[in-house]
Amino acid sequence: MIRILELIWKISGGAKMRKRDIGMKTITALLSAAMMTASVTGCGTENEAAKTDSSSTVETKSAADVKESTSGFAETAESSSISGSESTSEEDKTTPDDKLIIVSFPSEYRNHWNEDKNYGDIEVRVDGIQIMSDGYEKLQQTITKCDKKLWDDSEQIYNESLEDIKDFKDDDRNVTCTYDNTVKMKRADSSVFSYERTEYSYLGGAHPSTLYTGYVYDTLSGRQLCLDDVTDDKDKIYEEVMKQLEESEDSSAFFDGWQDTIKKWFDNSGKTDDTGSDTEDGTEDGTEDSHINWYFDQTGLNVIVNAYDIGPYAMGSRKISVPYDSGLIKKEYCAELKYPAQDVALYEGFTYTDVDGNEKNVYLSADENGDDDEYRNIVLNIAKAEDDTSPVKITLSGFYLESMYLVTAPDGGKYLYVDSVSDNDWNELDVIDMNSDEPQLIKNSDDGALYDFNILDSDSFVMATRVGILGTYNVYRTYHVGNDGTPEADEDEYTIINDDYDWAERHTGEPKGTGTIPELDNLPYYSALKTKCDISVMMHVDGSDEKKQETIPAGTVCIPYKTDAKTYVTFRSLDGKEFDVKVDIVNYEDTIDGKDQDDVFDGITYAG
Repeated sequence: MIRILELIWKISGGAKMRKRDIGMKTITALLSAAMMTASVTGCGTENEAAKTDSSSTVETKSAADVKESTSGFAETAESSSISGSESTSEEDKTTPDDKLIIVSFPSEYRNHWNEDKNYGDIEVRVDGIQIMSDGYEKLQQTITKCDKKLWDDSEQIYNESLEDIKDFKDDDRNVTCTYDNTVKMKRADSSVFSYERTEYSYLGGAHPSTLYTGYVYDTLSGRQLCLDDVTDDKDKIYEEVMKQLEESEDSSAFFDGWQDTIKKWFDNSGKTDDTGSDTEDGTEDGTEDSHINWYFDQTGLNVIVNAYDIGPYAMGSRKISVPYDSGLIKKEYCAELKYPAQDVALYEGFTYTDVDGNEKNVYLSADENGDDDEYRNIVLNIAKAEDDTSPVKITLSGFYLESMYLVTAPDGGKYLYVDSVSDNDWNELDVIDMNSDEPQLIKNSDDGALYDFNILDSDSFVMATRVGILGTYNVYRTYHVGNDGTPEADEDEYTIINDDYDWAERHTGEPKGTGTIPELDNLPYYSALKTKCDISVMMHVDGSDEKKQETIPAGTVCIPYKTDAKTYVTFRSLDGKEFDVKVDIVNYEDTIDGKDQDDVFDGITYAG
């Protein structure tokens, strides 16, 4: 399934048309995975391209703060200790104010175009991890070091594939060598930051390969955790894992000696490296038969068993779960969410308890609606079991699925949030009531969608959209599930997604920017404006909610930071000051103090 992992500039649906439209070069830097592939492999103008996509990034900082940033694969900042044998001291920890840790996944791409056969024969993608909330610098350093290693590994795969495709050409085979390393957040709170990487590759062999790797960190210190850190009874966890595997219906097909493999994993679970899993002491990194591969989610500890670990490829992978209420996980590492959210997927069954306390089984599948030559809305089939021949069919707002979450309302009611992609990669969020005998579509959210943001907590999550005020901006704000099951905003303001950490530039040395306003192009932001005249603003007073009227001079660089999308934009100056610019919008025309926006600001750009 295609995943759109980036918030992109939307180019349809009421976008204002202006004198200076956004250029395709700028849009390309913001395109999603699907659009990126099309732009590289669909034109044939480049034989080899290193592509970057930084979707949502950390909140805007001052120029001084930017210099200290630790985001991006190319930076190799020294991280905190990642040895599982070392404890986390209190002085290693910070105390950020954010209740919700906001995370995005900027992606790097490298693709190769076969000009002779007119198709893309190498496609490489690696997701990075960008912590958008303030106060997690040590964690970001540790993760960045790991991300950089993954990108370097993918570069080797790309170079080896360049040699392989020569053989495919001689064999007259049209093969696309594909390597995707994507991220799914599993848990992010003040104690634990945990995610799972999915590594999909097809390099011309008999079949593709999919491997899963879990990563678990102490959120505040950035130290990677091993199994010995989070339990006082590793032996009982081992017994539980063995029990669940032995009771598997297909256990008779496991490799001979599989029990020894599992035992070795647990015997060597006392040390970590930056690959994300516990590794055998004395080895450079974990191998398939020497490490335990695990992660935390909202329900417990999950041990990953990949294909070929203990059984043949056809058996696939599996997850063995040890719940927090088993008493086997240290209390400080147990999640305590009042309204947890559950990530669900097509062609996988799950069980939940509805608002009346009834336990229900669900199996989800999907098909498409419409003619072959038209866009087709996805039809979600909600069945009670895989062999249910009479599922409830719900037509979604989008053309293909992005993500699905089972969320919990304050009264305990369960609702399915389905994020899908429609025209021009505009995401839609459909809300389905799962409490009645027959699931019902109750709303298509008109207040944004999930895009690449995950829902881990029904009481605090992020949705994003696009607004047009002094330019086109991708924005986000936090929400919670309301009493009726629909998302309710926690705040009136949106935060503008604006930092531009250009990872491709760091790899290739090629300059970024359109060259239209060099002073602005050299700043690490997608959007920065410059005043053409003196303007009156409401300056924020440090350390208070007070604002006072001031005049800022012509030539001031203004970095968009927040907006209510209707009447004002909050900017930050390069010296860190914050101020509001009041905007009057009449018939899609933006004015400031009676002057047209283009007479007040240089650098305004609209999608469309």
